[in-house]
Amino acid sequence: MKAKNIPTIFVFYFLLLGVCQAQWMPIGPVGGTVRALGILSSNVYAGTEDGGVFISTDNGAAWTQTSLNNQNVYSIVIDGSNIYAGTQYNGVFISANGGLTWSQTELDNQSVLSITKIGPYVFAGTYSFGIYLSTNNGQTWAKTSLNSSNVSSFVINGTSIFAGTSNGVYFSTDYGQNWSLTSFNGGSVLSLAIGGSNIFAGTRNYGVFISSNNGQTWVKTALGNVQVNSLTVSGESLYAGTQQAGVYLSTNTGQNWIQLSLNNQSVFSLVAAGPNIFAGTWGLGLFVSSNSGQTWTQLQLSCQTVTSLASSNTNIFAGSSGRGVYISTNSGLSWTQTSLNNETVQSIAANSPNIFAGTYNGVQVSTNNGQS
Repeated sequence: MKAKNIPTIFVFYFLLLGVCQAQWMPIGPVGGTVRALGILSSNVYAGTEDGGVFISTDNGAAWTQTSLNNQNVYSIVIDGSNIYAGTQYNGVFISANGGLTWSQTELDNQSVLSITKIGPYVFAGTYSFGIYLSTNNGQTWAKTSLNSSNVSSFVINGTSIFAGTSNGVYFSTDYGQNWSLTSFNGGSVLSLAIGGSNIFAGTRNYGVFISSNNGQTWVKTALGNVQVNSLTVSGESLYAGTQQAGVYLSTNTGQNWIQLSLNNQSVFSLVAAGPNIFAGTWGLGLFVSSNSGQTWTQLQLSCQTVTSLASSNTNIFAGSSGRGVYISTNSGLSWTQTSLNNETVQSIAANSPNIFAGTYNGVQVSTNNGQS
């Protein structure tokens, strides 16, 4: 089948542990691209390109390719003993026994970019065909009224579900039975965030919008005419990572914005870890601010494309493009490249004492929190 131009979905996990010069060892599945990782108790699940889903029942010591063995898997969601896998072209697969066996659901002919689950309700965001809904844990599916958009993100606020799409923001107040386009009805929404009673939407070319009434109406904030790749909320502060304009800060729910001193970079990832704000940039690595973004320090992890950020206790981990995993044990003041130093790390997950890194060459693991 001829491949379509479908966005690559990378899964970033903000949970990790480790130590300087950690020793890593390859553990299967090897030889493939790992798109998604999920953990359930002592089981680790790896969604791969062409190879489907692999499972390890001993924290990664050994791997078995499940019967879902010939799919491109873009997303994995775990709920209890049920595993949901969103695939390219072939919809959603489900395992009701922890991944040992799989069944293709009735949603069998779509490319599923994102999945979320609330109780018995499963939402599948697709490429070009909107959202599909299952009200019985994925056994049957129905196409919703949101049926003609790329759906890149979901966010939940109380009993309302919001979907960021290529055509604006949609919402549902009846667990996805019906969807309505909000007054934010044009433009591509790249990110969604919730701060208190407000919902924020970062767009491709029109800055940040805010809704203070659960998405019914939206107002363009003072940050306009810029592409907003990422949003994060820390207390009363809202940070926006932009394309080629660095990081902006608002302390009054978007009424006013200040362009911070990190002002000429493309910022693709933001994360708050205690008093620190970390910004992952394109080409110049990682920056940190310990004073609400007023000043920034380029960390030792520099001249890198930072693909993901994660924090756990006092340790910060950074996955990079082509240079593996870096670790900081002092809140980002200094960084050390681990022995996993020549891989593009697409995803990281932790199940102490094990750390898993998804790469183009399969899954790598450190089995003792990175000590050796």
